[in-house]
Amino acid sequence: MPGTLDLNRLLNMKKIDKLLLTSFIGPFVVSFGIALFVLVMQFLWLYIDEIAGKGVSVFILVELIAYLSISTFPMALPIAVLIASVMVMGNLAERYELSSMKSAGVSLLRVMRSVAVVAAGIAFFSYVCSDFLIPIANLKFKSRLYDIRKQKPALTLEKGVFNEDFRQFVIRIGDKGRDGETINDVMIEDQTNSGKLKFNQILADSGHMFTSADNRFFVMNLFDGAQYQEPSTQGKTSNQRYPFVRTKFKSWTKVWDMSEFEMNRTDEGRFATQRTMLSMSQLRMNMD
Repeated sequence: MPGTLDLNRLLNMKKIDKLLLTSFIGPFVVSFGIALFVLVMQFLWLYIDEIAGKGVSVFILVELIAYLSISTFPMALPIAVLIASVMVMGNLAERYELSSMKSAGVSLLRVMRSVAVVAAGIAFFSYVCSDFLIPIANLKFKSRLYDIRKQKPALTLEKGVFNEDFRQFVIRIGDKGRDGETINDVMIEDQTNSGKLKFNQILADSGHMFTSADNRFFVMNLFDGAQYQEPSTQGKTSNQRYPFVRTKFKSWTKVWDMSEFEMNRTDEGRFATQRTMLSMSQLRMNMD
C-alpha cells in the first residue's frame, strides 16, 4: 500500500508539472513575441532615417530585423517569463486550483518547481545568446547598416523636382505619365565638363525613360529638343572668344550606369574589434 500511494503521488506530481508547463508555454510564446516586436521596433526606429529612401530590398530589411531580434533576446526573455508566470499563477489562484494543491499537501515551492526549471533553462539560453550569438549578430547588423549608409538613395524622378542622384547631373521633368516612363518638358544639366564648358544643358519637349532588363543602366530617349553649350574660356579679343552653341535634335539618348546605386558588402573584419562584437573570452584576451 505505501508503494502504491507513493506511485500515485508521483503520477499526480507529474500531472501538476504537465499542467503548469502546458499553461506556461502559450502565454510565454505570446508575451515573448510581443516584447520582441516592441523592442525591435524601438531600436529599428533609431535607424529608420538612414534606411528609408535607399531602395533597400525586403531581404536586406528582414536580415537586419533578424540580427536586431537576436540582440534583443536577453531583454525580451525576462519580460516574457515574468508575464507568463504571473498569468499562470493568477489563473491557478482564480480557479482555486492553487488552494486545492496546498490542501493536498503540495507546497508552493513544489508547485513552482517546473516553471522555475524552465526559467533557469531560459536564463542559460539568454547567457549563451549574450556571449556567443549577440556578438555575431551585432557584427552582421553593424556591417549591413554601414553598407546602407554608404549606399546612394534610390533613384526617384518626380515631376517638377530637381534631381541630383546621378553624379554631376541635374535632371528635372515637368510632367510624367501614368505609366511612369513617358515624360515631358525635360531638362538635363551636364556638369561633367565644368572645366571646358561653362554651361551645358539639354532641353526636350518629350521623352521616354526606362531601366534596362538587367537593371544595370538607366536610359532616357528624348525627342524634339536642343542642347545649349557655353565654353568656359572667353577672351577679350575676337580671336579668343568662342560662340554660344545651340544644337537641335529630333532624338537624343542618354545612358547612365546604375552601379553607383548598388549596395557593396563591406569587409566585416573592420568592425570585429569593437567591444560589442566580442565574446567574454575575447574581451578577457583584449583587456589591458
